[in-house]
Amino acid sequence: MSKLPSATIRAQAPSQRAPKDVERLFQGLENFANLGSSFEEYRGFTEQWPTFWPVEVRDNKTNQPLGFLLDRSYHSLVKATRDYLRRVWRSEEEALRQQVPSILLGLKQKPASASPEQPDSLLDLPFQVSLVNLMNRPNSDVVSPDISVDWIRGEFSYSPLNDFQRAVYLLFRENWRARICSQCSRLFIAGKPAQLYCSVPCSVAARRHRDLGWWKTKGAVNRQSRRSRRKRSKLGGRPPKKERKS
Repeated sequence: MSKLPSATIRAQAPSQRAPKDVERLFQGLENFANLGSSFEEYRGFTEQWPTFWPVEVRDNKTNQPLGFLLDRSYHSLVKATRDYLRRVWRSEEEALRQQVPSILLGLKQKPASASPEQPDSLLDLPFQVSLVNLMNRPNSDVVSPDISVDWIRGEFSYSPLNDFQRAVYLLFRENWRARICSQCSRLFIAGKPAQLYCSVPCSVAARRHRDLGWWKTKGAVNRQSRRSRRKRSKLGGRPPKKERKS
């Protein structure tokens, strides 16, 4: 019997999207991952990135997305989702085992659990409480993306509902881009595999730090060696010149 091809999930791949759109999605996701915890910072993020709400909530009469909700409950949900994203960004083994990426993609509407014996943890409580509040919100529904079956291609098709889910999916497809800056510890999306720093200033600062370290160690040895040579020269360390014969 021939080996069957493994099933795959299709969505618009990064190479199929316009470069500027990919850059915008990655930039929004990076800012979401580094979002502060205050309500003022949350409000500022909603103004700068108004299409990056992490959970799709829709009016059950018009089916229109409600977007960001400027209340404490949704703010708590955003912070919990940010923390989930950070755990996945760092490739924490427990977060991956708990299928936290499924939560970020909107495919799972339950918080991550540590084990069947301990279904809820203190870390997941904010997400759970906020999600329950959203589900109980009058005249609104929490909606999940569709996964449809493509019989002809033998594939599944994932259809994200908002920019946050689109960005998470793009990063999921190219997860090597999820980096932590070696200089400032900021979470960032790398443009190239060799990129270690989130920005030019961090790269310059790291190079300056390396140069300073070299100057303090090997540079000090070289300076001491030069001083010793100069001292020997002054003390007649060089061999005397030969006298000319008359």
